[in-house]
Amino acid sequence: MAEKRTAWESPASKAQFIIATRLEVAVRNLLIGFLSPKMQRVAHLLGIKDEPAGAEGAIEELKAAAFSCEPPGVFSLLSEMVLLVYCLFLKMHLLAGLPVNLDLDFLTEMVDKKAAQFPKV
Repeated sequence: MAEKRTAWESPASKAQFIIATRLEVAVRNLLIGFLSPKMQRVAHLLGIKDEPAGAEGAIEELKAAAFSCEPPGVFSLLSEMVLLVYCLFLKMHLLAGLPVNLDLDFLTEMVDKKAAQFPKV
């Protein structure tokens, strides 16, 4: 839809629409990825499909949504928060017992960027 539409208020509104779409796709894929196989089949019957890339593709979509817009808008900040919650909480607690690959370098870089923007908070 973003490619077909020609009348945007500004380039920033188009960028925010694309980021919101990426955020929606990524969150949907993460949620479907956490469902049991039976529930996934029910979701597929209802027409809710996930991307073949799965959770890793969803994380890449979140990273693209979080860092693709300058200055960041509401959906970029939401993407960053979803990324932090997924990496710091969901991976640790919901995937307990499985080998978990935490990208600590990426997370510390992301937190340091935000801390540099607001140094006195």
